[in-house]
Amino acid sequence: MTEGLEKLEKALELFGPVPASLMDDLPRYFNLAMLARNEFMIREGDVSKQIAFLEQGMLRYYYAKASGEEITRWIGIEGSFNTSLSSLICQQPSKEYIQAVKDCKLWLISWNDFQLLRAKHEWLERFWTKMLEFEIVRFEGRVRDLITSSADEAYDRISQLFPEVVEQAPLQYVASMLGISPQHLSRIRGQRAKNRS
Repeated sequence: MTEGLEKLEKALELFGPVPASLMDDLPRYFNLAMLARNEFMIREGDVSKQIAFLEQGMLRYYYAKASGEEITRWIGIEGSFNTSLSSLICQQPSKEYIQAVKDCKLWLISWNDFQLLRAKHEWLERFWTKMLEFEIVRFEGRVRDLITSSADEAYDRISQLFPEVVEQAPLQYVASMLGISPQHLSRIRGQRAKNRS
């Protein structure tokens, strides 16, 4: 098994022990792909047809306004599963872009192959349910933060829950996720650094 598939297995194991029969099947269904910095995994209007395990690199999910302004929705980090979820499930055109922030190494499985594996392996069905539950809870938290929290509170929460995003993603993307300017985020970070010293 390659190092990438071993990382995939470790990511799956966060949801419980992975049956050997499923691990034996994974190399037949997951394919390695490289995505250079600034290349797109999906563009607005494309229909998502695959799920990507991000072995290496970083992905940015964003929406583009008619004015050309880009609003970052999320950052996919190493060890995460990535797709335009509503596009994938509904097989409708995506409303978002997923772009490589840095060079990426991805393990891809087609939606059709994933469905076959789900039918064959009960464990994968439970994994998918847990993943969807996680996405719903994360989405609910982000909406709550945008509606009820100050930028400082939202930054603190995302720092606690997803420190890799705050530590590794470019400042402008984190600021965009929080709905604030990069300058405002710099002030928040400066204040947090001052409080720690």
